[in-house]
Amino acid sequence: MTVARDYDVVIAGGGILGVSAAYWLAEKSDLRVALVERRQLAAGSTGKSAAIVRMHYTNAVTVQLALRSRQLFADWHGRVDTAMSEGVPPYHACGWVFLVPADQEPHFARNVEMNQAHGADVIRVDHRWLRHHLPGIAVDGVAAAAYEPASGYADPVAICQGLARAASARGVTIVEGRRVTEPIVENGTVVGVRTTPARGGEYEELRGEHTVVATGAWSGHLMRPLAVAVPLQVVREQEVVLETAGKVPTMAISNMCDQIYLRPANAGRILVGRGYPKEYEEVDPDSFDEKHDAAFSEDVIARLGNRFPSLGDPRVVTGVVGLYAVTPDWHPVVGPVDGVPGLWLAFGGSGHAFKIGPALGEMLADRIHRGACTWADATAFELRRFSSRDDGGAGPRPFVSSYGGNRA
Repeated sequence: MTVARDYDVVIAGGGILGVSAAYWLAEKSDLRVALVERRQLAAGSTGKSAAIVRMHYTNAVTVQLALRSRQLFADWHGRVDTAMSEGVPPYHACGWVFLVPADQEPHFARNVEMNQAHGADVIRVDHRWLRHHLPGIAVDGVAAAAYEPASGYADPVAICQGLARAASARGVTIVEGRRVTEPIVENGTVVGVRTTPARGGEYEELRGEHTVVATGAWSGHLMRPLAVAVPLQVVREQEVVLETAGKVPTMAISNMCDQIYLRPANAGRILVGRGYPKEYEEVDPDSFDEKHDAAFSEDVIARLGNRFPSLGDPRVVTGVVGLYAVTPDWHPVVGPVDGVPGLWLAFGGSGHAFKIGPALGEMLADRIHRGACTWADATAFELRRFSSRDDGGAGPRPFVSSYGGNRA
């Protein structure tokens, strides 16, 4: 038996993009909203994110999104989770440092200037500053560096769950443990989604005027019945949490010189991941190896040791293996789809979605309930930027990173 439930907006996917859209719709409108998640909130890419929060991007609109998202993280207790007066905060403004090799220094200089022009609190720092604030660092090969004092890292699961609680308190229906099997299409319009049954329960149809697909690595599968071409590559990503006898850096660091990123972790440990350029392993999101590789651990430990030899011989405590849903330009797809009324997309984070996710969700919510986003160019993230051009060149174009590859 199938039960139909009616809403104004139906959101498939309980990661940072889906939950943020639900939160902002509840905050800004009186629309009836339902969110359905196949497992539990933040179970996919969001929960596996390193969740490093930085403002440094190579295009202005993404800087805007990063600043707007960080402000929400910083104002968390007053704006989102007002009941949480004690306990560990979900955002840690420990500072973020960016290390750049000589071949990228010209791009870096221009990007820092652009970031500052758009309000980012970033300053250039020298080797002396690095040695003072990051004891034990080796500065060989570091041609330039930047510091953002208000940036840092977050707990992605706590952020996602907190946004969902706030949305639920404002009337959003949150359904976990239900997999969306397909969109519902009537007369060429998407009018909701079908789900698998709850344990011992019934199949459901969640219907609404607006349907948001925010299912990350699984989004391409849901688009096939609609004949919507989604240029999405699903790749396996790894990180390791290390324990060391040395003093762990207290800031989040993006280290382009050694192609790694790192940040503090619980209990005085450090989380380390591998940056671009590297090989990418394309996988099936329903069947991939979720155990980290010994070769990966050895590689990032060697790279970490090159920059912080004082850390000695770190020990791997655990590994984190998740998925990136990657678009051709390494930027998310957010917005409507030409020729498919009722459908909205919010996926393709490409490893960057968490830090800009709250603002992307707000952008999408504004377009759904107001018809437009007035504070940023929302059209830049639409799927049509990848299509053959028939608009005389007036429409959105793929993003370009001056650093190359996924260095957005």
